[in-house]
Amino acid sequence: VHGKVLPLVAAEAAGNRRLQEPRLFARPALQQIFKLRQALAPVARHLPRLRCAVERAPGGRVVSLLRHNEGMARLYPLVIGGELVSPEEEVSVCSPYSGDEVGRCGAATGHEVERALKAAAEARAPLAGLPAWRRSQALAELRGAVERNQDELALLMSEEAGKPIRDAQAEVRRGLLTLQTAAEEALRLPGTVENLDVAAGGEGRWAIQRRFPIGVIAGITPFNFPLNLVLHKLAPAIASGNPVTL
Repeated sequence: VHGKVLPLVAAEAAGNRRLQEPRLFARPALQQIFKLRQALAPVARHLPRLRCAVERAPGGRVVSLLRHNEGMARLYPLVIGGELVSPEEEVSVCSPYSGDEVGRCGAATGHEVERALKAAAEARAPLAGLPAWRRSQALAELRGAVERNQDELALLMSEEAGKPIRDAQAEVRRGLLTLQTAAEEALRLPGTVENLDVAAGGEGRWAIQRRFPIGVIAGITPFNFPLNLVLHKLAPAIASGNPVTL
């Protein structure tokens, strides 16, 4: 909302296409929010700055109302070897639109990078030994988790990257498709069988080609699509039985 109430204007056109007098209206949910803001106005100067973001999904459903106080940004830890690790160094992530701090995350040190690579190397053999259905199942479960939290993820990306909420929601949908595709492809990693009788002496002989996990994958992802481009590295690596470090 950012301090302004923009009236929604609807106009009806007559038969001669001349616009009639506009009518102002607001959805009940937004009316309640505006009333709440008016009620808080007398004490607002005594409170930390409060920011609200309201977005509507198709059909008018209010999908999220995010509030946070300055100085209370959430810290996102590192994930090393499947465990949440408090970072040795932190970096502040600010919205390019408002300049507000969205959160804090770890800036991995050389020691933490080495620790992550060691954990990935130790996971190489167990992950390569997982049957295809287990890898597919893990990706399907990850897709379900993203789908259940899609509103929060979209709003977080909108704040972090400064992109319109619709673009962030579209990225989440693309991420869901990425995970779904990887889960399906994990069940049909390609291989070939070739007849070798194209040359003398090859009668009755066949060549079988199989694919095997290559090992630890190192992925580098840009800032502008922080969810889907991470999944572009993560999902295929898991589908093919490879550990990955981002």
